[in-house]
Amino acid sequence: MRHPFPSRDSHVNSYGVRAFDHAMGLIDMLGLKEWRARTAHGIQGTVLELGAGSGRNAPWLKDDAVVIALDPDLELLRFQRAKGRLRGPAIVAVGEALPFRNSAFDAALATLVLCSVEDQRRVALELKRTLRVGGVLHAIDHVASSALTLERLQQRLAPSWYRMTAGCRIDRHTVDVLQAEGFEVTHRDNALKGVFIRYEAAPRTTTA
Repeated sequence: MRHPFPSRDSHVNSYGVRAFDHAMGLIDMLGLKEWRARTAHGIQGTVLELGAGSGRNAPWLKDDAVVIALDPDLELLRFQRAKGRLRGPAIVAVGEALPFRNSAFDAALATLVLCSVEDQRRVALELKRTLRVGGVLHAIDHVASSALTLERLQQRLAPSWYRMTAGCRIDRHTVDVLQAEGFEVTHRDNALKGVFIRYEAAPRTTTA
């Protein structure tokens, strides 16, 4: 049974932006940097970076990719621009209501994002709507462990972790949600008994 989660303000305040980026840098040093490079490698065309944050994926994206950075927090996008990490337009919005037409993107990129969105199902539907035929979500997430004992520990820690991190959920079954909403998921890497996963998710094609 899932723990109830309290409501919260999802935005990083302006004083916390540098701390957020520093924390991402530490995580990169622990191995995420290599995963970022693998995840972004080969992404081409018009790309939506969902939850672009402080711009840690920017160095790994191809120079000719057209990248739209989307994040609910204006201060993080301003930080990206100040650091020279912004690769194109930046838009303040949430994944549950993407302000784009249907079939707008060749690919989407999201790293450590779907753990903290309010409504994973709605985000999945919005990604499916805005990806072109053949488009793929390239993602890194942390999710509920494939090991039962570790998953139970995550469930116990989830409410405290959520409050401490202003919205991050450590016990989500993200891949199950994507599959339920019509995505084919291909696993690429995992670590810590499936807590961290790197994968690609493509909307299933339908035939008449």
